[in-house]
Amino acid sequence: MKSIFLGALQIMLYGTATWFLWNWFVVPATNLPVISYPVALGLSVIGILYTMQSPKKDTTKEDRRNSFLISIITPIFSTATGFIIQLFV
Repeated sequence: MKSIFLGALQIMLYGTATWFLWNWFVVPATNLPVISYPVALGLSVIGILYTMQSPKKDTTKEDRRNSFLISIITPIFSTATGFIIQLFV
């Protein structure tokens, strides 16, 4: 149950990052349409599925925790960086 919640949290964070970054940078640069949050979630799921790696069998609990923290910090950092950049564009 815990892993389902954490996986959903990860997808929501990546979806939020995709939504903001797409609408801040891709739309003005290419005149593509603005995407909705559900579309951003779908794009994020596709990206996660295509880049997912199979877990190693001999990983420790600390390795799994570090991997999860990186997967949570990455979309937050990306969105924060994109926010700062879009202030100057």
